Amino acid sequence: MLNTLYDNWLMTEINTTVKNVIEEGDRYYISLKETPFYVKGGGMDSDRGTINGHEVQELRYIDGEIYHLIDTKIEGDVVAKVDRDYRIMKTQIHSAQHLMCGIINKKYNAKTIAFFNDDKEAGAEMGFEHLNDEIIQEIEELCNHYIREDLHIEIIYPTKEEALQFVNEEKLEHDELRAVKIGDIDYNMCACIHIPSLRYLQLLKIERYEKTTRGYRIYFLCGEQFFKTYDMQYQTLKSAAQKLSSPVYEVDKAIDHLNDELKKAKSDLDLYKNQFYEEIAKRYITLDDNYLVEVIDDIGPKELSKIVNFINNSSDKVMIFIGLNGDRMHVIISHSKKYDINAKEVFNELAEIYNLKGGGNAFMAQGGGLKNLNIVEKAREMLNKKLA
Repeated sequence: MLNTLYDNWLMTEINTTVKNVIEEGDRYYISLKETPFYVKGGGMDSDRGTINGHEVQELRYIDGEIYHLIDTKIEGDVVAKVDRDYRIMKTQIHSAQHLMCGIINKKYNAKTIAFFNDDKEAGAEMGFEHLNDEIIQEIEELCNHYIREDLHIEIIYPTKEEALQFVNEEKLEHDELRAVKIGDIDYNMCACIHIPSLRYLQLLKIERYEKTTRGYRIYFLCGEQFFKTYDMQYQTLKSAAQKLSSPVYEVDKAIDHLNDELKKAKSDLDLYKNQFYEEIAKRYITLDDNYLVEVIDDIGPKELSKIVNFINNSSDKVMIFIGLNGDRMHVIISHSKKYDINAKEVFNELAEIYNLKGGGNAFMAQGGGLKNLNIVEKAREMLNKKLA
């Protein structure tokens, strides 16, 4: 049986009576003689609220009747109270979906695939083959035109013959029929809650759209959700402006300036790092020993590679460098063409013992794994054998 309380979107509190209670442990599903609570369906979320002050945690149909899940057993007369603010917001969203989709169905012959919404934005997936900014702007302008015209939204209980003038027979399978009509824009079989006229939407703003496998998802804001989301976004923007010491309307310029400074700072840092690694490399270059097995703390693979490359470019040495970073180590084996040593073979032998992952060629090989300082003595032993 259709719930006629849904015809009044602001019918959010009633005195009623408990009909039945189903106990599931410490959970209680109760049905009421009448309920203002809407159960999720038709693209509209369930209501939130309380019964005698106890939060309704879930709404579901059981044997065709609405049951309310609460944490306390209740019997007799009760007060069922729907969260009014949430009801207003979700009803605005649902009616706006009908308006936007009706316009798109009629003007662009793109069918409605699905509705969606959350606390931050809402919209619909539409069967467009192609969509662009120009069409989106036109849709938004048409929606706001009809909102200014304040078209009435009619709730109708038609006969099957009356409904067949507007919809296909496949949508008329229910015993009881309920339709929603917005001027000559939209006529749809719908059991959801709606605002009485379009002025209650206040405005509609399309935020973005994206391609899907079935068409396009169009995201919009309207009514209370618009103002709630706008306020949240503005407060974030205002906070960013304060941190940037910038007026709100010049945040983009402040960010551009900050990005320029960051790029310069990064460039300077890279220069200083290269100079630093070159200085480290020079210390090894000046050593008399041409066979090096060295451990360097707190260094990453890229930085270690730079040091090895600096040494290779300025000297003839055989190197096994082990860079430590936290619980990881990175091993680089490298030498000039003066030496008849296969760096890849040496690395593979060490890799098998210390579970290193990597590779290379005859002149340079490298890879990493978990830190194990036993590798130092093993590397010296292997190097001595290769150079003997």
